[in-house]
Amino acid sequence: MNTPLFYLFLVCVAAVTKIATEYYARWAQKHGVVDKADGLRKLQKAPTPVSGGVVIFAVAALATVIGVSYHNLAETASGTVPFTKIALILGAAFVLVLTGFLDDKNGMKGKRKLLLQLLTTSVIVGYARNYHSVEIFGHTIDLGHLFFPLALFWLVGFINAINLIDGADGVASVVG
Repeated sequence: MNTPLFYLFLVCVAAVTKIATEYYARWAQKHGVVDKADGLRKLQKAPTPVSGGVVIFAVAALATVIGVSYHNLAETASGTVPFTKIALILGAAFVLVLTGFLDDKNGMKGKRKLLLQLLTTSVIVGYARNYHSVEIFGHTIDLGHLFFPLALFWLVGFINAINLIDGADGVASVVG
């Protein structure tokens, strides 16, 4: 995607995400899909809609499919992105979103949630198997065989960090 078109696409995705999230928030309030303050960890002033990640995931997945389709049409056959790879990564991401949804709805034991997170992030990191280094501030650090466990630790850690800071209105979505 050329740069101006890419930025326009990102602005459109952000606008659709905002509109869809606002619609979902009204729907969730109306149907009681909310979390209430408990005075300890949950500090919101009013009942707050939960599971907005489902909406954000749906828009991101649609944007990914559109973006990859456009890229594949614009590139030669050798430069295309295989849809099977995208489908597996989006499938794993969907399992993560579903895990968060079920945790919001019913509560989930920590060990089960961690196991699901590790299994699904393994699929995502597994498709990055050609990567063995990271670049930080212009310096390349070769991780070798440590890439896989460090990438898993990073993704699962980030997922849980966002989950832990989700006690006040809008904090998790802003940080995410």
